[in-house]
Amino acid sequence: MDSAHGWLEEWETNVGQFIDECNKNKIKCFLLSHASPCFENASDVAKKFANKDLNMGNRFDCFVKYLKIIHNVTISLCYKKGAHFIDITDEFDAVSPFQKRFSLFVDRMHFTEVGNALLADSIFKKIKGIL
Repeated sequence: MDSAHGWLEEWETNVGQFIDECNKNKIKCFLLSHASPCFENASDVAKKFANKDLNMGNRFDCFVKYLKIIHNVTISLCYKKGAHFIDITDEFDAVSPFQKRFSLFVDRMHFTEVGNALLADSIFKKIKGIL
């Protein structure tokens, strides 16, 4: 792993230990995908709006790359360790136009009350059959 992603190895180790502890104690472990206002193929208008509305500081594309990396590593970790991966990105990807999607967040990663409600509903729909 290159030095640019050194944090990822530490993250994977730490989360992996958490999953191991859950498995050891027979606790079902669920890892969520990262919901985000950022999305692939966003228009320049959306990115400019995000800079002001979500204080992105011209980091929209960088955040999209981060999301893709952490998404793939989380899926892999769940598969290797026997945890459940809950992908909620489809719920957030379905929200459009981008202004409405952005309104679910107070910044690039923290939810508004409406965003929290969508998140909770999405999680419930996806885990109710597993519990």
